[in-house]
Order: sequence, then C-alpha cells, then structure tokens
Amino acid sequence: MDYVKEKTDSLAIKVATLVFRGDLFGNVVPPTLITFTIMILTAVTVVAIGANFGVVQPRNALDPVKGHPLYDDSDMDRLPSPELEVSDSGNVAMIFVLACASLTIFYQLIKSGHEKDLSYWLAVFFRYYNAKSAQHFYRNLLKIANRVTPVKFLSRFRLTLSLDPEVHPTGLDNLRAYPHTSISQERYEAMNEEAKTDVAKNDQFLNFYFSSAEIYALILAALQTWLFYRVDGPNNWLLSSLSSCAVAVYGVGSISISRFKYGFLLLVLLFVYDVYFVFFSEAMVAVATRLDVPLMVEVPMMVDYDESVLDGSKLPKPFVPKWMIGLGDMTVPGIFISLCLRFDLWLFHERNPNTHFYMSQKFPKPYYTAAMTAYALSLGITVTMMTVFERSQPALLYICPMLMASVAGLALLKGELGQLMNYNSGFPETKEEKFEWSEETKALVAKDLNDEDPDEDLDYVDTEVDEFDDDDDIELEIELEGKDAK
Repeated sequence: MDYVKEKTDSLAIKVATLVFRGDLFGNVVPPTLITFTIMILTAVTVVAIGANFGVVQPRNALDPVKGHPLYDDSDMDRLPSPELEVSDSGNVAMIFVLACASLTIFYQLIKSGHEKDLSYWLAVFFRYYNAKSAQHFYRNLLKIANRVTPVKFLSRFRLTLSLDPEVHPTGLDNLRAYPHTSISQERYEAMNEEAKTDVAKNDQFLNFYFSSAEIYALILAALQTWLFYRVDGPNNWLLSSLSSCAVAVYGVGSISISRFKYGFLLLVLLFVYDVYFVFFSEAMVAVATRLDVPLMVEVPMMVDYDESVLDGSKLPKPFVPKWMIGLGDMTVPGIFISLCLRFDLWLFHERNPNTHFYMSQKFPKPYYTAAMTAYALSLGITVTMMTVFERSQPALLYICPMLMASVAGLALLKGELGQLMNYNSGFPETKEEKFEWSEETKALVAKDLNDEDPDEDLDYVDTEVDEFDDDDDIELEIELEGKDAK
C-alpha cells in the first residue's frame, strides 16, 4: 500500500508540475490562466454531469415503450426520489438556516480549539458520503455506457417478500439443502422445478427492483473509498479534488427544486449567505482552509519545484498556494440548472404531445444552455475579481444574479415567463374535492319533496304478490312441461 501511495503522490506532483508550471505548454500560456481555465472547466463539467443525471420523465410524457429504437431498460428508472425535494418556501428557509447555523457552529468550534475533533468527525461522515456519491456516479455512468454501446451488459433483478401458501422447506431452497453431488441429475432437475413457483399478487408484501449497475457501482464505490483513505487521499490535491467533484455531482442529483419561484428564492438567500460570510465574517475562509475534509476543489496556482520531483524522488507537502472553489459554488447552481434542463424537456413534450419518454431522446435545451453559459461567465468574473483585488471572492455573488437574469430574461424574450413560473416538476398536488349537488339536481329534489304526500309512509314497501288467475296458471304449467321435455 505504501507503493500505491507513493505512486499516487508522484502522479499528483507530475500533473501539477507539467501543467500548472507551464511546461506542458512550452511556457507560452501563463500558469495563472491555466489554473483559472482548469478550475472553470472542472466546475462546469461537474454541474453538467449532475444536471443530466437528474433528468426524469416529465408528467406530460408517455411511458417508454419496449422495442422502440431509443428504448433502454434504464428508461424505466424515470421517477427517482430525491433525498430532498424543495417543494415550498419552508424547504428553502430550512436550507438557508441550516447552512448559516452549520457554518457558524463549525467556526466557533475551530476558534475554541476543537479543530482536530471536528475534522475527525466530519471525516467519518464524509467517508460514508464519499462512498454514496461514488456509488451514485458509477451507477449512472454504467447505465449510460449500457445505453450507448451495442453490447448490453446490465441485467434487471427483483426481490419479492411474499407469503408461502405452498409451504416450502425453510431456507433458501431445496437445492441449498441437498447439494448437487449427492443426488441424481434427474432428481436435481425435478427439485429445481419444484423450487420455482409463481407468486400470486395478493401474497406479495414488498417488491424491490434493481439492476446489476447498482451492484457493480456498490463494489466500485467501496473499493474506491477504501483505497482513497489508505493512500491518504485528503492530503493529495488530485485525489481530494476528484472526490469533491463526485460529492458535488451527487449533491446536484440528491436535491430537486420543483418550481422556479423556489429556485429564485433559494438563489437570493444563498447570495446573501455567501456575501455575508465572505466579506463580513472569517467563518467561511476558516472552515474551508483549516478543516481537513474534502469541502472544495483545489487547483495549484503555480509550482516551482526542481526537476527531481518529476521522478518521484521528492514528495513535498501539499502545494500552496491553491485556488479553491467550494462544493456549494457547484451544488447550488447545479440544482437550479438541473431544473432548467427538466423544464426544457417538459416544453419539448408540451409542444409534441403524445410522445414517449426516452433518455436518449434529443430535444432543444435553450434554458439549460443559457444557464450553463451564465454559470461559466460568472465563474470567469469571479476569478478575475480574485486577481484584481487579491483576495477571496464569494462566487455566488456573481453566479446567482447571472443565473436568475439569464433564465428570466430568456423567458421574457420568448414570452414564456408564465409557463416558467407555473411549471412544477414535482408530483402533482392533490387537493381534496368537496362534493356539491348541481343546481339542476337541487331543483329536482326540491320539486319531488314538494309533490310528496305528507301522509305517505316512505318506509313502506309493497311486498304483496298478485295471485295468478286460472289462465295464467295453465300457461305456466304448459311452459314448464315444455322445458322438462327438452
């Protein structure tokens, strides 16, 4: 494992030295420009991946149909449940309050000398979160690969918990109780058929559906998380940044905004949050720089080590200084941009009614493109202001206004502001319907009540049966005799 650690450290050093010192570009491109470009491209790529992972079937689209050229089994995974759905202003306020409270508590713990304890417990939490984010990334990546390649390598599975009315032996099945080597081939095949039975719908308590992508992703995520901490990944700028990117992608996919009015409100509140904690408090800088947890993506600004570093003979301390972009500067815009992409898909199906949903379906993305362009430009403005003022800048100070202006401005220009604000990507709101009589029914009931005899017994039912006369009795006997003859 020491060998693996040495190689990963050496790789991080080589990348930093070759790229960020300018050797790879023949010292033509300034290292600072390279740093800025890498940082912006990384953030834009993370947001784009997270937003596309969050695409779901809109309510105005028909279900996918097997056999269609665009169909893939992953199209059936069209309604994932986000861990947090921002569906009202209360959810927005909760996110804002939690963000402010968490940052304030972390800062106070750092000031009171509990920096190591806080880093330890946050590292424990992030081990779980790193594994979960890696599993989310690999699962979606495998499904995309299965969708675009001609070779389909993923399978679908189902676990069912049900009653056993046939009363089989307890355990996995008969084949587990009697190994194949101790019985004849004929008996083995017969037992195999006996163990397979149909499950009636009324006997099923629970069904769990999944694909092999979940299994493969879980194994890869566990292996990656174990390896990350075994090679001291948090102190390796390259591994730490890659881990932070996976966490940001997962954050974009696990939080969903249902309506644009809540998205605009969230951007406004987090704009205030970022400005206050960067310009009027030391809390954000202290938490970002003094806690040993992957809360940001780090990019070395300049490297001036000697050439002996390239062969791995020297392993210096983590590079300083670095440019940093926080996870919130990617996750918050990504959540809003994901909403824009879902709105574009909804508009496509609104303009093309009775069309089926497929993940591979191409559709226009004007709002997604406008939001992504605004995000990239706002990051460029952020790093420019960092260079001019030579101090940290709150990225959301520039990101939030540009995102809101680009999306709202495009909606005004296209005359779709009403559709934008009324759009709801969440589940339909169910309202309790109050039953009321129609005016015609009320009039008929009132007329019947007025015409009713007050002395009439409404509970009386005439059960008297009229007696048959002789002719009816004779006809009935003839009919019965005819049936008996047949």
